[in-house]
Amino acid sequence: MITIVDTSLRDGMSSVSHKFTPEQVGAVARGLDQAGVRVIEVAHVIGIGASSIQYGLAAATDIEYVQAAVAAVDRADIAVLYVPGISTLATLDVVRDAGRPRFGSPRTGLRPTVPSSRSAMPATTVCAS
Repeated sequence: MITIVDTSLRDGMSSVSHKFTPEQVGAVARGLDQAGVRVIEVAHVIGIGASSIQYGLAAATDIEYVQAAVAAVDRADIAVLYVPGISTLATLDVVRDAGRPRFGSPRTGLRPTVPSSRSAMPATTVCAS
């Protein structure tokens, strides 16, 4: 089985100077979900926790982007990019919690893929399923 991971809501951030709004993220995520994309990656182009003067200030927080995407999809998993040295495991935990299903949600739960704290490689982390 081949799983396509759409990164346009992360990679595309650089083309708009990190100014996607949560509403735009939700609208694009909804369209990708309806098109059958199974994994949609959202975050700052450099990864979660990167919104800064050095890497570019985003229009919203990682939490707001994840929540907007999770709320907009019915089937797709929402993922983020974790890059050690730019983000922290504490930030990953907060963003993953933002993607958790709320009481009464039709979502079945999380399928996180958490990198090792010793990992030097970036990792895509699924926030919600």
